[in-house]
Amino acid sequence: MQSIIQFRYLGKSIDVILKENYHSVVACQDMKEALERMDSGVLFTSLGYQQLGNEQIKKNEAAFEKALQIELHNITVPGEGEKSHSITGTFQQLQS
Repeated sequence: MQSIIQFRYLGKSIDVILKENYHSVVACQDMKEALERMDSGVLFTSLGYQQLGNEQIKKNEAAFEKALQIELHNITVPGEGEKSHSITGTFQQLQS
C-alpha cells in the first residue's frame, strides 16, 4: 500500500515538473521564432523594403521580449536563471 501512495505522489510531482519545463520550452521556441522573423526583417531592409523590414523587426522584438519575460518568471532548473539573464544581455546588445 505504501508503494502505491509513493507512486501517486511521484506521478503528481512529475506532472508539475513537466508542466513547468513545458512553459520554458515553449517560451524558448517563441524566442527562436521571433529571432528568425527579425532576421527576415533585416533581410527585407537590406533588399530595400525598409518599412516592411522595420515593422517586422519591431513586431518580433516585442514577441521576443514577451517570451523572454515568460522564461525569466519560470526558472525551474539549476543554471536556468543565469542562462536566461545572459540571453537578456545578449538581446540588449543585438537591439543596440
